[in-house]
Amino acid sequence: MLFHMHSLGISHQDFKPENVCYNPYTQELKILDFGLSIIDEDLSHLWLGSPLYMAPEVHAKKPYDRYKADIWSLGVSFYEIVTGDSPFTDCEDLDDLTHRLIDEKDPIPVPDNVSSAAAFLLKRMLSRDPRERISLPMVMDLIKQQLLDFES
Repeated sequence: MLFHMHSLGISHQDFKPENVCYNPYTQELKILDFGLSIIDEDLSHLWLGSPLYMAPEVHAKKPYDRYKADIWSLGVSFYEIVTGDSPFTDCEDLDDLTHRLIDEKDPIPVPDNVSSAAAFLLKRMLSRDPRERISLPMVMDLIKQQLLDFES
């Protein structure tokens, strides 16, 4: 879904679990709430999104790659799905969250009970440096590879 959007020049800018709908009858996922989406326009100077899902560079209010920011949001969502918790649960307020995202240099910690494949993917998606953050095609390739390994 997100890959298709990006291929069309659309970034969501507010990807989070609440903006995804699952239909159990068709087994389809749908992305919702395109109110902050950007189509083929560089509005990366805007501070868009839900704070818990916004990439560090967005919190820093610097120009950013909107697709890499979506990958960060996807990574935070994936973290919540895998662990059942937010990586920023211990943040007291928005200032604390912003400080943690911008000023801290350590990688986002992943709990020990997360599989090595999921931990690797999370660490790559939640890289504080957007230049080091994994691309969406690479995310998809890693997931396909793990699914194939699982089926063997």
